[in-house]
Amino acid sequence: MKSNIEKAVAIIASLSLLLGLSLGHIHQQQQQINQLKASHSSFGSDHIRILIDNDRIIDLTTMNQALEKVEHKLKEKEEKLRHFRCRIGRQAE
Repeated sequence: MKSNIEKAVAIIASLSLLLGLSLGHIHQQQQQINQLKASHSSFGSDHIRILIDNDRIIDLTTMNQALEKVEHKLKEKEEKLRHFRCRIGRQAE
């Protein structure tokens, strides 16, 4: 009789541990889902976000604003490239 009680206690303890681990895993998954939802909700349809060289550009509300920002950044990059090529050309002479 005593061994049956010990076995039952061991089984209950094991099942309780597994249940606790499962609940912990479910809680962790729910937190990840909530974080993903929160990050995606910040990307509303009325905002456009642009990343260039891992440098975050401000949120833009229209496609025209986005294109203007991209064109401006592109011009800056082209100007830097031109200066770099000039310096390289001078060094090669």
